[in-house]
Amino acid sequence: MESMGGRTVPSPWSYFFERLGELSAQLVGAAGDEVIMAVLTTANLHQLAATFFEPRAVRNKILAE
Repeated sequence: MESMGGRTVPSPWSYFFERLGELSAQLVGAAGDEVIMAVLTTANLHQLAATFFEPRAVRNKILAE
């Protein structure tokens, strides 16, 4: 966050990946609010797994290398 004129506003880098996703959305045939870019493929995969993970009695952990 940065202070501008007595108010706090997000730093440009803090929403960079959302903006990059908006700009890249048409490459994959999606709407701008359906795509976000991240730093690493591994981080993307972990976020994807966490998003769809539904813990159950016998499946209650994610093992990642």
